[in-house]
Amino acid sequence: MVEERLSKKKLEILLDNLKGKTIGHPTLEQHRTPGWIASDIVWIARQLHIIENRKVLDLGSGVGILCIASVLAGASRCISVEIDPESISLQIENIKSSETETRIDVIRGDARVPPLRRGCCDLAIMNPPFGTVRKGTDLEFLKSALSLCPTSLSLHLKNEKSREFISREMKKIGKEAKVLKTYKMELKQIFEYHKSKIRRIDVDLYVVV
Repeated sequence: MVEERLSKKKLEILLDNLKGKTIGHPTLEQHRTPGWIASDIVWIARQLHIIENRKVLDLGSGVGILCIASVLAGASRCISVEIDPESISLQIENIKSSETETRIDVIRGDARVPPLRRGCCDLAIMNPPFGTVRKGTDLEFLKSALSLCPTSLSLHLKNEKSREFISREMKKIGKEAKVLKTYKMELKQIFEYHKSKIRRIDVDLYVVV
């Protein structure tokens, strides 16, 4: 039986032991969230008092890392939206192995136009596509999440142009975006166009309210 509250380190280990894809879908930009980053994000959410007993949304949830992390960190439920059937199958296996199936709802759908109603959740926690294949995809995911819930914690590629752009676009919809932390994320080679087995990139964690 998995404990409802784990230490941050135990949560990281549990998340890293979950199943993942070996070959990614190139147009979907599927990048797994490392366990140490996922556990840190939900711990930050706990420190901000925005996750415990709240409903969480993850758009483009992949194999379920952030949803599972959220409910194990105290969220009451998580709605997981993913379009890729293989990722959904792995996610369901991961949910069962982590014994979180009573608190996670998995929906197959397009994260940009999810079949959900405004106010369905309190907080979005996401690692969206970075927009390197299709420019602007990360912003589409972010705006979609904020059309459904008031607050978002979201990962985006770090660079000054992106920071200015995200801040400007959020102001247009009456929101404020703030960078909370920058991570050095390792991406394993799951796409044929990746030349190295592991790439390291800088990603920003934003809180948008």
